[in-house]
Amino acid sequence: MCAEKIAMSEAALTSVARIAMSMDDGDMAFDCVKRMKLLGITARVRSYGPALFTFCNKGDIDKAFEVEAHMSENGIQPEESELEALLRISIAARRGDKVYYLLHKLRTNVRQVSASTAELIEAWFKSLTASRLGKRKWDAKELAEAIENGGAGWHGLGWLGKGKWSVAHTSVDVDGVCMSCGHKLATIDLDPVETENFAKSVASLANKRERNSNFQKFQKWLDYYGPFEAVVDAANVALYCQKRFAVNKVSAVVNAIRQKLPMKRCPLYYCT
Repeated sequence: MCAEKIAMSEAALTSVARIAMSMDDGDMAFDCVKRMKLLGITARVRSYGPALFTFCNKGDIDKAFEVEAHMSENGIQPEESELEALLRISIAARRGDKVYYLLHKLRTNVRQVSASTAELIEAWFKSLTASRLGKRKWDAKELAEAIENGGAGWHGLGWLGKGKWSVAHTSVDVDGVCMSCGHKLATIDLDPVETENFAKSVASLANKRERNSNFQKFQKWLDYYGPFEAVVDAANVALYCQKRFAVNKVSAVVNAIRQKLPMKRCPLYYCT
């Protein structure tokens, strides 16, 4: 193709990378991805697969994470198969820092993992290495702030506490209570990054669909009078389980929410 001056494509270079993978040549496969960037070609998740899996299969953890870092730099998020391969090699290398990083990647990118990934995670927490990791002391205030900033679902401060992990298979009853530990599931918020990305995607969608509307004026109004701690869809509340628009229902919900808000400010409610 080069001799005939035929432009290379993502598919063609990915095919070359797969050939390199069959030759157990991870460096060659990785070079194919790097070449895409030089040629102005947008790489995809599949473009990185040959290099990443080759390095993982060879046990070369440093080069495997070099590929993952290259993906991140170019705005490409690994999927479960890539994360599982990285997790497997990290556990084998007893790299608790990498395991911690990948568990958060699975939390944000995958959410619900497959059975094979779940078995891998379970094996990690049952391992001797996992029981020996973790700080014995930490700042309680810093921890509380980190949890709050993360939406109450995580802290991101690394492994805290040492000792054997309690690992069990369980289920959750209809009331959201864990049948193993007895604690009830709690509602968590989106973390700041997720919230910002969600807001941008909603605004972009609204601008595309409602080009002749007052959405941009509404955004300016919101920037001036906001932020609001809660938003109520008045139409859905008023028409819930009935055909008649019930204003008193909206008032009841708005007032109830207001009492739970830290600043006791009236939430923004709208009707479309």
